[in-house]
Amino acid sequence: MIHAGSIALVYCLHGDEILGKDIARRIKKEFPEIEILEGNPRAIKNKKRFMKKDLNRIFPGKIDGDYEEKLAHDLKRRLKRFDYVIDIHTTTTVSEPFLIMTKKTAGIKELVDAFPLKDVVFMNDDIAKSKALIDHVKCGVSVEFTKGITLDSAYETIKETIENICSKKKVEEKRYYEIIKIIEKAKDLDFISGIRNFELIGKDTVIAQSRDVVLISKEEFYPVFYGQKSFFGFLCMKARLIEGDIYDC
Repeated sequence: MIHAGSIALVYCLHGDEILGKDIARRIKKEFPEIEILEGNPRAIKNKKRFMKKDLNRIFPGKIDGDYEEKLAHDLKRRLKRFDYVIDIHTTTTVSEPFLIMTKKTAGIKELVDAFPLKDVVFMNDDIAKSKALIDHVKCGVSVEFTKGITLDSAYETIKETIENICSKKKVEEKRYYEIIKIIEKAKDLDFISGIRNFELIGKDTVIAQSRDVVLISKEEFYPVFYGQKSFFGFLCMKARLIEGDIYDC
């Protein structure tokens, strides 16, 4: 059996995503042997996404860098001994909670299979740029809890995942998406109501508009992070559904 002490939980890499703090507090009571790491204390205190640099875009950090670069360097150092790392995020988008992975190893498969979530997003190096926390740990994924989720539901998801990791139980049903492009959005363009993440958008569909401009899809795709308010100049990520086995192992 895998021991819960081999698992680390990271929350608030973005200081305005405070749901993770409440989840971590409950998880620590249930599993005291799990390592809990707070991402960006100053950003949490100031209720900001970050202070100067987005912490989850600057890994592996620098030992002699600025505040967030030092945080990234220290988090990488502290997390290197853990077999599994769960990185908790929240998003303003509308969908079911989903996972993000940047590696396709056997360990990642085991971790993903432990989650009672269906949708899994793979970001290759062209998109992720190896700058996120999960790029710099032995085996880690990010979980994105979405708009409207309750603390109880999010907590139960993480609790069940930890129990599944320890018992090696698999939740088999998964849908994998690969990000192929980031679609930019001019400042004055508005999101379109009715577009939902992970629901196929057809070619020639209006995906954003203003009084004078209409943005139309050139091909069909699955949107990811559509409606995310904290990504400036960013409409969504364009994804394709992956058929067959995604993993390298």
